[in-house]
Amino acid sequence: MDFQTDVILESPVHPVTEGDQVTLRYKHQNPSLVSKVDFYKDGGLLQNLTSGEMIISAVSKSHEGLYSCGYSDGEESPESWLLVRVVPSFLQRRLLFGLLVASPYMLATILLAMIHLQRQAKSPAEDQPDYDDVGEDPETSPPPVAGPS
Repeated sequence: MDFQTDVILESPVHPVTEGDQVTLRYKHQNPSLVSKVDFYKDGGLLQNLTSGEMIISAVSKSHEGLYSCGYSDGEESPESWLLVRVVPSFLQRRLLFGLLVASPYMLATILLAMIHLQRQAKSPAEDQPDYDDVGEDPETSPPPVAGPS
């Protein structure tokens, strides 16, 4: 690929935020030679302008891609990647914050409910005292009978 060209597409180097205005500019060493400029996105012709400047008033994720420019019967610039960053809306940020705050409480509630249900599911025999040895219990057994001495 040969990058020695008289044509340059001036575009944002860093990602742009969705909704921002973006300007793509055609630059040529000898601008008087060029009357109409073609702007391309992903290899397809977008616009043919006389100003040498293409403005996207409110950029969106659909504008992301490889851009280039050139004049009708001449050179074309190297491609330049336009990256669009989507920033969550206020509602999305608030919902995310709410989930992050509420999730430990929800998890603790679920764990406590599971422990409670597990204890309730035990068989009744496990919860009742063993009455097989009632006579040997010191609290319920009669006092020993003293025999003749």
